[in-house]
Amino acid sequence: MSAAVFVLAGETYLVRGGPPEEMPGLLRGERPAAADRASDRADVIIDASAPPARRGAGARAGVEALGSGRWRLSDELVEAEISRDLAHVELRCASGGLEEGVRAASRLVAILRCVSRGGLVLHASGVELEGRAFLFTGPPGCGKSTAAAHAREEFGARGLADDTAFVSRSSRAPADGWLASGLPWEPASSAEGSPLGGVVRLRPGREFIVERLEGARAVAALVALPGGALGTEGSMLVAAAELVEARTPVFRAELPPGPEAVGRLLEMVCSAAPPEAAERDARGRAQRPSGMEGEEGRDESAG
Repeated sequence: MSAAVFVLAGETYLVRGGPPEEMPGLLRGERPAAADRASDRADVIIDASAPPARRGAGARAGVEALGSGRWRLSDELVEAEISRDLAHVELRCASGGLEEGVRAASRLVAILRCVSRGGLVLHASGVELEGRAFLFTGPPGCGKSTAAAHAREEFGARGLADDTAFVSRSSRAPADGWLASGLPWEPASSAEGSPLGGVVRLRPGREFIVERLEGARAVAALVALPGGALGTEGSMLVAAAELVEARTPVFRAELPPGPEAVGRLLEMVCSAAPPEAAERDARGRAQRPSGMEGEEGRDESAG
């Protein structure tokens, strides 16, 4: 049986039974594997089978709760049924649609698994700098992708998330803290994840204005997340409150165009992140943006 393995939100996903010609290179970072060996260590198994049944003209596409904790994802090309324990997916795809089906189904499963375990899912771009993850969130057009691109291109940061970020507790993070990761098929992402160093909620601006948020304001900045339609908003509110209680830095920022403002922002967020959030090795220190010294403690806030 043909199989493919990939990592998403720190967990191992196994795809098996798909058309052999569609399995190689199924996802960026995917590793070919024998199904009988991979199934023993997989957290989630996706069984791909025959094409979906023909759907009527009025059939609804989208995500549907089936009851008893099960879920269905469907459109014209894909049907996926997710088990109650969120560990098994029955996936039916039209010819040539395996990769699209796997991406859609695994993303939904990852969101549900992350939230069910007390985590958060953010519409965010993110980078790793000095061994810590820094996430830029906000509405479309606020500059998330641009800020992350400047951090990578100008200051040596590594891409972590391009559009979706998973934040969850992990033994891989110091003191069983919070780990952030992205989708494995996004071009500037890391599915392995890094300890979370801070979150910045952006909005367009002409001046450099940064404010560290505390308490309820910090929680409110985190909970505008994709998940309300899945009935997960209550769980994510609790997770956001726990994240803030753990003193994870959360900022609101308005940035003028250009990499200089991103560099100043990174300095402030790096300085605010607790040192135990990452191991400060030589590689991390070498990644620190040049010209960022002397910014500690400077915080410009807007009324």
